[in-house]
Amino acid sequence: MANVESVTQATFSEEVLKSEKKVVVDFWAPWCGPCRYVAPEVEKLARRHPDIKVVKLNVDEAPLIANSYGIMGIPTIGLFAGGNMVARVVGAMPVEQIEQQLGLPPGDETVDSTGDAEKEKGATQANG
Repeated sequence: MANVESVTQATFSEEVLKSEKKVVVDFWAPWCGPCRYVAPEVEKLARRHPDIKVVKLNVDEAPLIANSYGIMGIPTIGLFAGGNMVARVVGAMPVEQIEQQLGLPPGDETVDSTGDAEKEKGATQANG
């Protein structure tokens, strides 16, 4: 299963802005119905793109960060590269639309969280 870690106001700079990898941030809140709908799609995104770090940020607990990026509605999913938000999508939608609107290539659902699809495929064939 994909690992979508939570970041906080205290860890955002280190985990997102200073990351060597591209980072997708799911700006969400526990009371937000559409956020609950999009959460599994964000997990799929993490599985489909093991080369991209995927995290979530609770906007109620980090209002300064949400305000600094102009987050007016949630869910908002932002793509960060080189310390800057380079793309964003607002609203709940399937992973394919999230990828398209963030400018990401279509991901591979067969890749596990370590990116080791061939190993899994070989193990399945050996056991089958």
